[in-house]
Amino acid sequence: ASAAVLRLADRLPAADLLRLQARCDTALLWGMVLPRLRAGEPPADTLAATVTDIWAAGGTGRFNLLLTDGEVIAATAAGDSLCYRHRGDGVIVASEPSDNDPDWHKVPDNAVVEATTAGVTVRPIAAAMSQAGQLSPAGAAGHPNGKAARR
Repeated sequence: ASAAVLRLADRLPAADLLRLQARCDTALLWGMVLPRLRAGEPPADTLAATVTDIWAAGGTGRFNLLLTDGEVIAATAAGDSLCYRHRGDGVIVASEPSDNDPDWHKVPDNAVVEATTAGVTVRPIAAAMSQAGQLSPAGAAGHPNGKAARR
């Protein structure tokens, strides 16, 4: 895993790495996400691309990433549980249901979620990357389990 971290860090300018407030793998992930957001990439595509880059570099582990601006929640389910509950007044995205409410939905592994009060979209990470023009449809074979999650 440390070789993958080095390969990922090599892609970022040294000045960006030195500006990270913490020098750990989580800070590196933020360093990978931030330039994409600043370039105007949608949050769900940003997270899907980041997870895809981690896999391509040989990284393994659990990569449930979440971003929100208060209006949109974007999250990945990559190696760990993720679920959501959508109601007319809002949406909650969490690692586990907070109660026994039957409105909770499990997100399939290797999927990206985009949620607003208007609705929730769940796509396989490979499909999200293909739609964003960053991965060929055959790219799903490069993902750790060799399978794509279903909607």
